[in-house]
Amino acid sequence: MKKVDKLLQQAKELAQRQTVFEQLKKDALYAQRSYSKELLYQTHGAAQMARQLGAITHEEAVELNWMTVTFMNTNQDYIQHQSEELSAIAAALVAPEEGGKNYPSHTVKGKNKGKQV
Repeated sequence: MKKVDKLLQQAKELAQRQTVFEQLKKDALYAQRSYSKELLYQTHGAAQMARQLGAITHEEAVELNWMTVTFMNTNQDYIQHQSEELSAIAAALVAPEEGGKNYPSHTVKGKNKGKQV
């Protein structure tokens, strides 16, 4: 009877491990499709934590690492998207006289009270 209980426990652990891995894999795929650096790093961190807790195997952790960090460093579509995003941000920060966003000035208090900077 003890052997049966042990086998049932191992089966439950395997099912939980697969559930954690499958959820992390879904999260990684979603992060890839959304081109979200934050979600990719978040999923990578969750995978590292799951590995440290023994919820996923080494091989599963390696696969998730490939789906997150390696993806960010090698996927040409992701790299192009990030480059375009940074270019758009840089264009928005151009000086106001060059057509960029006009940030409000702040009034200085104290010694230079009332002066605009």
